[in-house]
Amino acid sequence: MARLQAAARELPNGVYAALETTLAREEVAASRRLLAFAELAGADRRALVARALLAEMTLDDPTFERLMKELAAPPSQETSKPTGFWASSLTFLQAMHDPRLVAPAQITSMVAPSSLERLSPKAAAKRVGLATRLPASTLEAQGLYYLIKALKMDGKLAEAQKLLAFFQANYAGSPWLDRAIQVMAQVENAAPTPAKAPPAASTTKKATEGAAKNSGRVSTLSAGSSTPPPSGDDGPGKTTAPSAPATGKTQGGEAPSADTPPDAADSLANSF
Repeated sequence: MARLQAAARELPNGVYAALETTLAREEVAASRRLLAFAELAGADRRALVARALLAEMTLDDPTFERLMKELAAPPSQETSKPTGFWASSLTFLQAMHDPRLVAPAQITSMVAPSSLERLSPKAAAKRVGLATRLPASTLEAQGLYYLIKALKMDGKLAEAQKLLAFFQANYAGSPWLDRAIQVMAQVENAAPTPAKAPPAASTTKKATEGAAKNSGRVSTLSAGSSTPPPSGDDGPGKTTAPSAPATGKTQGGEAPSADTPPDAADSLANSF
């Protein structure tokens, strides 16, 4: 009988553990079903937190406001104090409703890696975003470090840099500041080197035209100064036409241009 009673007492904890998983993933329908079953075990502040989280997810503002008033009031009977996921979720809800109710240490716990890693990316982003909008008085050095690290992991580097500047101005000498600087230094060291842009089309065209023009000049000059066949090729009875005097003209009768076209390599070099 004692074992049965102990199992009955542990049953709600098992249900709330499953409810914690569905709420962390923001699975509304599954959370509602589990919550209905969990509330059969009696009054529990975790049920209030769960209902308030569901109201926040579904944008049910009237229900959210009513539940936050209930959570702010002292419990009507002895109940266990929320811990872990339930405590950080309560902090999130209170910070949304009235940041004055939240102590800096609670915000630090809410954005700690151990708290965020249990949430879906969307749920974690909500809590990090809320913490960055809170008054500076609700943030302590360790919490700022956690926020900078979370923003960096989410790729929000500009926000992380702004937060780091605030950190440096208000918490100089803090060991958490040193760690935050190291986190942001890793981002700078990992920044990729920008690739060199390919040459512009006009530059490539200029180089190609220069090479083609230069090649045409070489062919023309070679044709105007061709070497006659050796005398050994003249067989008996053959007459060899006298070689025309060198005039510097091409076969077409035109002299090569005096302007020397730019070399292709020089054109590319000058274009950069």
